[in-house]
This record gives sequence, structure tokens and C-alpha cells, in this order.
Amino acid sequence: MRTISRVREGDLHDTVIWTRADQRKTLLWVVKDRRLVRRLLELNGNEPWERVFPLGGSMCFELPYGPKRPLERFAALRKQRPGKKYLCRKHPEEKYLGSKALWLQTVSICMTGGLPCELLCLLLKERKLQISREGEIYFSYDVDLADLPQDASEKECVSLCAEALLALMRKNREKEPSIALLIRKKKKRGMYTGFTQLYHDVNMYEPEPAFYTIWAAKAKAIVPFREEQRRKLFLAAILLAVVVIAAAAVLFISQAMTGEMPFSFLSWGSLQQIGTELMSQ
Repeated sequence: MRTISRVREGDLHDTVIWTRADQRKTLLWVVKDRRLVRRLLELNGNEPWERVFPLGGSMCFELPYGPKRPLERFAALRKQRPGKKYLCRKHPEEKYLGSKALWLQTVSICMTGGLPCELLCLLLKERKLQISREGEIYFSYDVDLADLPQDASEKECVSLCAEALLALMRKNREKEPSIALLIRKKKKRGMYTGFTQLYHDVNMYEPEPAFYTIWAAKAKAIVPFREEQRRKLFLAAILLAVVVIAAAAVLFISQAMTGEMPFSFLSWGSLQQIGTELMSQ
């Protein structure tokens, strides 16, 4: 195995990224503290590491490695590609990567992974949920094991998972979906004791239908264009006003310097006679 980079160095453990003989990258916890090694080996639940082996005076825990793509950062609004037509949708929320399917997947990976509650609690606290380019969610295990809780329950893990969901629901949205209010209220009252309850609430949620016609979608797409045109017209009007004021100032100064009464051509005296006709008659 070959070390690529050291992610973390500490008194209790180091975290490094290795390349195996088959060129697959893995993450390694090089644990130096014997009490921490004992705690990890005594955790109840599915062990996330693929193998454990000694290295010098340390114990190494080999875990799967994936690229760092934080869920909160990459579960953003899908950008419309240039040249692509706006597609009408029955449910506008489908244009979000952070939609119902992703929320369910987030709860599911916490619920079905079977990780020890202490480790799952640490992963959720440090926001280690990641998302691949294909939309699959996974954990990144580059955590500080010094913060591993002595004891944790499923209720604490569900509460942290609910926080992660609420952060996703707030991401790049004009307003939160109605399910966010329910989750926040239940979380505050401590009503979530298991992942199945949270999964049930998210699964029962249905986005409010909003039927868009082709013409409505086109009209919606025109709004930014009109706003831009309005801004340009406003700037042009300001520029024209500045030019008129500057021209008037130049005319005023030139007439004053020649001894003429400024803007005398606008006085009534110059309009009393037009041609052979007297306007006063």
C-alpha cells in the first residue's frame, strides 16, 4: 500500500488515504491509543471498516473512501443548461436535487446502515454525508475520533438526521416545504425515537401540485428578460437627463459670458411678433 495524503494527525490517531495494490483508494485510521482501539472494537453494530491490522505500534482500521462532495453543498438547485427548453413539471420540487427521493435516501442510509450509534452520531455531527455525481449518498470517515461519544442512542442519531434533512430543505429554496415544519416541531418535542418514524413522515409527504402550461413556463422565462430591459431603459433615461442638464449648463455659461441674458429666447418678448403679425392684437 502507498500513502497518498495525510488527512489528519493527532495524539490518538492519524487519518491517511492509501492506495491498495489494486489501485483502489481506501481511508485508514491509524489508531495509536490502545483505549480507543478497544472502544472501536467493542462498538455494537455493523463495523464500517473492511479490515483491521497492526502497523508498528498502532492498529489500522481500513475504511471505504469516496471523493469529498458534501451533501449540503452539492444537493443544490439543478441549473438549466444553455439551449435547453424549460420543461413543465407537475411537481416543481422535482427540479431540486434535494427532493423527496433524496430526503428518503438520507434517512435510509442512516437507518439501514446499521452503524454503531456512537459512530453514526459522530458522522452526523461532523456533517460527513456525501453525494456522488450519480446521486448516491455515502459517508466520509475522515472524522476526529477524539470526539467519539462515550454513549449514544438511536434517538440522538434520529435528531441529528432530522437536522441534516432540515438543512437540505432550506438549501436554495424560496421557502421551506410544509414537511419541514412538521419535522422541526417533532424534533423540538423529542417525538422521534427511531428512524422509522422520520422515514414515515418524509414518505407520506406529497409536494403540492402546481400545473404549469407551456405558455406559463414561457411567460415565467420572459420575466428575467423584461427586468433586464427595464434596468437598461432606466440607465438610459438617467444618461439622457445628465446630457440635457450638461447642455443647458454650457448654454447658460456661454450666454452669460457674452453679456446676453441667459435663455432670453424663451422670454415672451421674442414671441410678441411673428413675421408681420403682432401676437398682442
